[in-house]
Order: sequence, then C-alpha cells, then structure tokens
Amino acid sequence: MLVSGFLPFSATYIEMHHIFESIWGHEIYTFFGILFLAFGLMAICCAFMTVCVIYYQLVCEDHRWWWKSFANGGSIGLFVYAYSIYFWFQHSAMDGMLQGSYFFGYMAVASYGFFLMLGSLGTFTTLKFVKYIYSQVKCD
Repeated sequence: MLVSGFLPFSATYIEMHHIFESIWGHEIYTFFGILFLAFGLMAICCAFMTVCVIYYQLVCEDHRWWWKSFANGGSIGLFVYAYSIYFWFQHSAMDGMLQGSYFFGYMAVASYGFFLMLGSLGTFTTLKFVKYIYSQVKCD
C-alpha cells in the first residue's frame, strides 16, 4: 500500500512544498497552472499505480481487490500527512499547542480528503481495468 502511494506523491512533492509555504507561511501562491498540472500528474500516477498493483494481485489469483485498490489509491493521503509532520518540524515557525492542534487538525482533514478522493479514483480505474480484461477472456 505504501509503495503505490510513494510514486504519485514524489511526483508532486515540490509543488506540495510551495502550497504549504503559501498556506501556512502566509506567502502568495501564483502558480495555479502548474498546480493544476501537478494535480493531474498525481491523479494519473495514482490511477496507473493502483491498476499495476491490482494486476499483480490478480496474477497471484487473489481476487479480493476492491478495498485494496481503495487503500492503494488513498495511500497518498498518508504521505501528505507525513509531509505535514515534516513541514511542521523543519520549515514552520509555528509552535504551541493551539497552533499545533489547528495545523494538525486541518492537515488531518485535508489528508483524509486526499485519501477519499484518490482512493475512489483508484477503485474506479481498477474497476474499469478489471472489467476490460475479463471481458476479453473467451470461454468456448
């Protein structure tokens, strides 16, 4: 599960840093076109990685792929939360319990949103893939 989330997150790591700096560091973010491209790249990588991991699972004749595809796609949300912990300790000037609860609470909600959104994308693309490969099987 963690391996399938690492590649899409690493594709957008630099853009994530700029977003965190603009939201939590009170800087102005002006790269909205690049943000859209980075999100598209992350979505495409998530879909392909989920399909690849589930294909290997189907090759090993494990046909319980539904929840695994959701977890594989959504694992990017775990990386986003892990990056928020890294950002808090390395790049942020915030301190204190109130700022920490505010930061980690909002980042937990955002990470959960990424988990749900990309998990659903992974499940949908895997469903389309599985339907396609099993429709090509000929039974005579």
